Amino acid sequence: MEISHLLAGIFGPFFVIVSIWCLSYDKQVKKVLDSLKHAPALLLMGGNINLLMGLVIVNLYSVWDLSLSVLVSLLGWVLIVRGLLLLFFPEGMLKLRKTTNWRFFFSFVSIVWGLGLCYYAFIQI
Repeated sequence: MEISHLLAGIFGPFFVIVSIWCLSYDKQVKKVLDSLKHAPALLLMGGNINLLMGLVIVNLYSVWDLSLSVLVSLLGWVLIVRGLLLLFFPEGMLKLRKTTNWRFFFSFVSIVWGLGLCYYAFIQI
């Protein structure tokens, strides 16, 4: 199994499941985001984890072609950017995520991306 299929098989279902949960339990998501304001250590840890995962993906698999495998490469770069934003602009990221329209938009994009990764990992082999 190629590393890109492995990464897609891990992150695809994760994105779909977590995004569906976020859409289904909007009030709980709002409470979690409100509690992050009082726990800056969690924002620091989240930024570090996103940055680390992104760097691992980019170093393991960074291929830019016209296939669905580009979703894996793009994932690494998105995680790096999100990690850096969480580390250097945590308040701005919290404000953006607390906006209901943006939460729905990010959840929808994550579901579509996750389904694309699942298709690449499990169907198009």
